[in-house]
Amino acid sequence: MGATPEDLPFTQWPGTLGLAATGSLDVIEDFAAQSRAEWLAAGLRKGYMYMADVFTDPRWFRGHGTFGEDPEFVSRAMDAIVRGFQGGDRLAADGVALTTKHFPGGGARENGTDPQYAEGRFNIYPTPGSLEEYHLPPFQAAIDAGTSSVMPYYAIPSDEKSSTPQGRVTQFEQLGFAFNKEILDLLRSMGHRGYINSDSGILSKMAWGAEELTTAQRVGLAVMAGTDMFADTNDVDAVRDAFVSGFFTSARLDEAAQLLLEELFTLGLFENPYADPAEADRIVRNTEAAAAAEDAHRRSVVLAKNHDAVLPLTPASLTGKRVYVELMAKELTVKELDALRSRIEQAHPDVAFTTDHRGADVAIVLMKPFVGAYFEFVGVADLAIDDHSHVDIEKVRRIRESVDTLVIGLNAMYPWLLDAIEPLADGLLVGFESRYETMVDAVLGEYSPSGRLPITFPIDADAIAVDADGRCASPNDVPGYAKERHMDGRPYVYVDADGNRYELGHGLTYDVA
Repeated sequence: MGATPEDLPFTQWPGTLGLAATGSLDVIEDFAAQSRAEWLAAGLRKGYMYMADVFTDPRWFRGHGTFGEDPEFVSRAMDAIVRGFQGGDRLAADGVALTTKHFPGGGARENGTDPQYAEGRFNIYPTPGSLEEYHLPPFQAAIDAGTSSVMPYYAIPSDEKSSTPQGRVTQFEQLGFAFNKEILDLLRSMGHRGYINSDSGILSKMAWGAEELTTAQRVGLAVMAGTDMFADTNDVDAVRDAFVSGFFTSARLDEAAQLLLEELFTLGLFENPYADPAEADRIVRNTEAAAAAEDAHRRSVVLAKNHDAVLPLTPASLTGKRVYVELMAKELTVKELDALRSRIEQAHPDVAFTTDHRGADVAIVLMKPFVGAYFEFVGVADLAIDDHSHVDIEKVRRIRESVDTLVIGLNAMYPWLLDAIEPLADGLLVGFESRYETMVDAVLGEYSPSGRLPITFPIDADAIAVDADGRCASPNDVPGYAKERHMDGRPYVYVDADGNRYELGHGLTYDVA
């Protein structure tokens, strides 16, 4: 049965970084509980989520799916997420089973590149002790909370560009983590009792470190290393060939089957795999969930700069003034921009809006820069905000020249280089897949912003520059708030014209009368 016009989407919360920006475990617990109810009602009982990775390299394309760069907060968030979705201290019959990823932490990328492609196949740990201090704690929290499964990353731990040993890991075998026995033994030693679920494609195009092996040999290598399940493949023949050829043992086959069946039986998927469509509609229409999500969107917005207390722009302060609203984003259509402007105008009938910045007194420029590609290497990401990241920076400058007050609302997927936009802005707000309308509400004084940055923004391109040997000026395996400890006195944190440091935890507010 296909989709119908009456179908409703699940409740739309801010992005994972946005949840982290709230700084609230209560919000994350509410998100998990409300989302679990929707998943359960719709018959969805398993999720390849959430990311326990700590966001340490600012260019990593998948960093926006993390809970930020603070290992302590990410650990607490993972505890709340796992227990919330799974239904308690262990997977419950009415829970949603989770696969926590990407062990032992995807954040330690080589200059932000991703192991979805060959150029990004290495995790690097140039800093002594970084694996244990920054990357493993959130996985320990998820394991302690009883996560049903853990997914090892595609990546190979780089021996050449890492400081070894790294805590309990004595050396880095040059194999992708799903083939890497020392890494998977570490996972088991941390107390994980569920199954180990590979990422997609490790038997084919992303078999890093095992490229010279046959598919059956890859199967045997992974299974004997500790992998129990291969994601996103129906290649039963290769698994059968591996078993018949003696590449893995009957004992490992029985162990993997038992672990997988325990999850299926716990969820009752053999006894009653069905969902009630009417109940699903009722749950998804839940106004309580919608209200909780809207509150989370508000709490996810960070007021980063408020020069001369220009914000909030209240109806009284806007008397006799006209307000221009712009949005800059990849593949934005005129129809989408018009619809956004219409929603904002309807929500703020006391404000006089214009669609021509040349006749405006105040401009609110919303932007969502974007660079990168999921499956293709397009070079080391340039985090500058300009045309290449789908922001018309020359138009932003023209708008600045024609208005008295410019407020920028940045919806961030990365810790962008802010030097092109922050000096132009009287006020700067940062959201993380936060609703644009909610960001505008903050500008217009509908609520007091309370979000805090879950990531640190680099001061300039030099702070993340990569030399001819592929080594970064700041350590890839260390969170932004701690990078300056390893940079021989060179700065890393962005500082704005008002002296605000855009590091983990930064956020301003104002009182709403």
